Amino acid sequence: MELGFYEERYMSLLEIYKIDQNIESLYKAIQLIPNRFEAPYQLMKYFNQIGWFQMSWFIGNSYINREIPTNFILFVDQATHNYLLDEQILLAAYYAGKFDEFHQVCKRLYSKIDKVASWDKNRIIKNIKFDKKHKEYIDDE
Repeated sequence: MELGFYEERYMSLLEIYKIDQNIESLYKAIQLIPNRFEAPYQLMKYFNQIGWFQMSWFIGNSYINREIPTNFILFVDQATHNYLLDEQILLAAYYAGKFDEFHQVCKRLYSKIDKVASWDKNRIIKNIKFDKKHKEYIDDE
């Protein structure tokens, strides 16, 4: 039996990744608490940054329709749960050529644009506008 509470262990694994970029710690975090979004977000972000969009999509597709969990209390990154994971799913879907899913994520992300931090909003709206159908749900300014 492992010592410590599972949320503390989860956050420790995330911090290990931030220190040494060892993605194995992200796999362990996902294994420990698969319903939290911080570790999948970091893993998708890593894969997107190195151009492994199919791998990122493989992960993102398993989170595409998940509800935001409400049963975690320690160190929950609200931005990741509210929109940053969706942004990584959006990028992975686009570059993996999954345009129907890309459209679906764009619509969902725009529907919660009020939860997006002001410093992230312009970038996210620019990404959403890559959806050829964005005029169905957003007015071009």
